[in-house]
Amino acid sequence: MKTRDGGYLPVEINARPPGGPILDMMNYSIEADLYRAYSEMIAGKRAGENYGIPAGRLHYCGFAGRKERSYRYTHDDIMERFGHRMMDHAEKPFSFLERDGKIQVSVYC
Repeated sequence: MKTRDGGYLPVEINARPPGGPILDMMNYSIEADLYRAYSEMIAGKRAGENYGIPAGRLHYCGFAGRKERSYRYTHDDIMERFGHRMMDHAEKPFSFLERDGKIQVSVYC
Protein backbone atom coordinates (compact mmCIF):
# COMPACT_ATOMS: atom_id res chain seq x y z
CA MET A 1 0.00 0.00 0.00
CA LYS A 2 1.41 3.38 -0.95
CA THR A 3 1.51 6.02 1.78
CA ARG A 4 0.90 9.76 1.37
CA ASP A 5 4.61 10.51 1.59
CA GLY A 6 5.40 8.12 -1.30
CA GLY A 7 6.57 5.18 0.82
CA TYR A 8 5.10 1.74 0.97
CA LEU A 9 3.60 -0.35 3.77
CA PRO A 10 3.32 -4.13 3.49
CA VAL A 11 -0.24 -5.40 3.43
CA GLU A 12 -1.33 -9.02 3.58
CA ILE A 13 -4.49 -10.18 1.87
CA ASN A 14 -5.66 -13.73 2.39
CA ALA A 15 -8.07 -13.88 -0.50
CA ARG A 16 -8.07 -17.66 -0.45
CA PRO A 17 -9.32 -20.44 1.78
CA PRO A 18 -7.23 -20.97 4.94
CA GLY A 19 -4.76 -23.83 5.27
CA GLY A 20 -4.29 -26.70 7.69
CA PRO A 21 -7.39 -28.11 9.37
CA ILE A 22 -9.11 -24.71 9.51
CA LEU A 23 -11.23 -25.12 6.36
CA ASP A 24 -12.38 -28.59 7.48
CA MET A 25 -13.35 -27.12 10.85
CA MET A 26 -15.29 -24.32 9.19
CA ASN A 27 -17.02 -26.77 6.83
CA TYR A 28 -18.02 -28.96 9.76
CA SER A 29 -19.33 -26.04 11.79
CA ILE A 30 -21.85 -25.04 9.12
CA GLU A 31 -22.28 -28.36 7.25
CA ALA A 32 -21.25 -26.76 3.95
CA ASP A 33 -18.40 -26.91 1.45
CA LEU A 34 -16.64 -23.56 1.68
CA TYR A 35 -14.00 -24.53 -0.90
CA ARG A 36 -16.78 -25.15 -3.44
CA ALA A 37 -18.37 -21.82 -2.50
CA TYR A 38 -14.99 -20.10 -2.92
CA SER A 39 -14.42 -21.68 -6.34
CA GLU A 40 -17.93 -20.71 -7.48
CA MET A 41 -17.36 -17.15 -6.28
CA ILE A 42 -14.01 -16.91 -8.12
CA ALA A 43 -15.62 -18.34 -11.27
CA GLY A 44 -18.43 -15.75 -11.06
CA LYS A 45 -21.15 -18.35 -10.58
CA ARG A 46 -24.27 -17.65 -8.55
CA ALA A 47 -23.21 -14.05 -7.89
CA GLY A 48 -25.24 -12.35 -5.17
CA GLU A 49 -26.29 -15.63 -3.58
CA ASN A 50 -25.01 -17.17 -0.36
CA TYR A 51 -23.45 -20.12 -2.25
CA GLY A 52 -25.36 -22.64 -0.14
CA ILE A 53 -23.82 -21.40 3.11
CA PRO A 54 -26.28 -21.35 6.02
CA ALA A 55 -26.75 -18.14 7.97
CA GLY A 56 -25.69 -19.54 11.36
CA ARG A 57 -23.37 -22.07 12.93
CA LEU A 58 -24.60 -25.56 13.57
CA HIS A 59 -21.54 -26.86 15.41
CA TYR A 60 -18.47 -25.45 17.15
CA CYS A 61 -14.87 -26.52 16.65
CA GLY A 62 -11.59 -25.66 18.32
CA PHE A 63 -7.91 -26.24 17.79
CA ALA A 64 -5.36 -27.07 20.48
CA GLY A 65 -1.62 -27.57 20.26
CA ARG A 66 0.75 -29.05 22.86
CA LYS A 67 4.52 -28.74 22.79
CA GLU A 68 6.72 -31.67 23.71
CA ARG A 69 7.02 -31.24 27.49
CA SER A 70 5.36 -32.52 30.66
CA TYR A 71 1.67 -31.80 31.20
CA ARG A 72 -0.64 -32.87 34.00
CA TYR A 73 -2.58 -35.03 31.54
CA THR A 74 -0.88 -36.99 28.79
CA HIS A 75 -2.14 -37.05 25.23
CA ASP A 76 -3.42 -40.57 25.86
CA ASP A 77 -5.33 -39.35 28.96
CA ILE A 78 -7.00 -36.65 26.90
CA MET A 79 -7.83 -39.01 24.05
CA GLU A 80 -9.31 -41.55 26.45
CA ARG A 81 -11.57 -38.93 27.99
CA PHE A 82 -12.38 -36.74 24.97
CA GLY A 83 -11.41 -38.84 21.93
CA HIS A 84 -15.06 -39.31 20.95
CA ARG A 85 -15.23 -35.52 20.42
CA MET A 86 -12.02 -35.26 18.42
CA MET A 87 -12.37 -34.67 14.73
CA ASP A 88 -8.65 -35.21 14.10
CA HIS A 89 -5.33 -35.33 15.91
CA ALA A 90 -1.77 -35.61 14.64
CA GLU A 91 1.73 -34.27 15.07
CA LYS A 92 2.48 -31.01 13.31
CA PRO A 93 4.18 -31.68 9.93
CA PHE A 94 7.91 -32.39 9.94
CA SER A 95 8.61 -29.26 7.88
CA PHE A 96 7.75 -27.10 10.92
CA LEU A 97 9.79 -29.16 13.41
CA GLU A 98 12.90 -26.95 13.44
CA ARG A 99 10.89 -23.72 13.78
CA ASP A 100 8.20 -24.83 16.25
CA GLY A 101 9.47 -28.01 17.87
CA LYS A 102 7.42 -31.18 18.14
CA ILE A 103 3.78 -30.28 18.67
CA GLN A 104 0.73 -32.51 19.02
CA VAL A 105 -2.34 -30.83 17.55
CA SER A 106 -5.99 -31.75 18.05
CA VAL A 107 -9.21 -30.57 16.50
CA TYR A 108 -12.26 -30.96 18.66
CA CYS A 109 -15.89 -30.43 17.78
